[in-house]
Amino acid sequence: MRQVTELKKPTVNNTALSATYRLRTTDLTAHGGSSSGWIYDSVVQELNVTSGHAIRTRKASNRIDPEECMNAYAWRTYNQTGDDHDTAWDYFHINSTEKDNSENYPVSSRHCSTIYYLDGSDEHVIWRLGDREFSFIVFHGNINGESVLFNNAGLIAGYPSPADGDVHRVGFDALGLGAVSIRSSTMSGPVRH
Repeated sequence: MRQVTELKKPTVNNTALSATYRLRTTDLTAHGGSSSGWIYDSVVQELNVTSGHAIRTRKASNRIDPEECMNAYAWRTYNQTGDDHDTAWDYFHINSTEKDNSENYPVSSRHCSTIYYLDGSDEHVIWRLGDREFSFIVFHGNINGESVLFNNAGLIAGYPSPADGDVHRVGFDALGLGAVSIRSSTMSGPVRH
C-alpha cells in the first residue's frame, strides 16, 4: 500500500518531491511489539518529472529510531499497535518536506514533533529541532530566522502535560546551531489548531 500525501511542484532541476507511506514489516521487539510487526514507513522521493523515475529515496526508518520520537508510543494507543497491516504503526508521519538551495532536505515529522535537516548527498541528519535529540543551543541575542512553536497540552493520551498550552516565538541560527527565545506566552487550556 502506498499513499501519496504531498507532491511538490517541479524544481529548477526538473524534479519534484513526493511524501508517501509504505506499509512494510519490521522487527518491533525493541519497541514493545512483535518481531514481525507492521509500520507505515514515511518516505520522501525526489522524482524526475520527465521520466517519472525516482532519483533519491529517503526512508524515515533508515535514519530515525522511534526511540527519538517522544510522541510515537502515544500514537500507538490509537489502534496503531503494529500487530498486523490493519493496525500498522505510523511512528514518524511526514508533515512536509522541501529541497533547499544547498540541495538538503528539511523534513517535518508530526509524531516525532521534530524538524530534521537531511544532507542531500548521504542523507545523514545535519541537525534536528524538536524533542530528545535537539541540536540547538539556546542563548539570548540577535540571530536570523524565527519560528513560532506551541505545545498541544493535554492532547496525547498517557503522557503528562500541563493544563495550559504554551506558545513560543524562537529565532534560529542553523549554522551556529543556536536559538533564542523572542517571546513566550501561556494560553488558558490546551492550544489547538
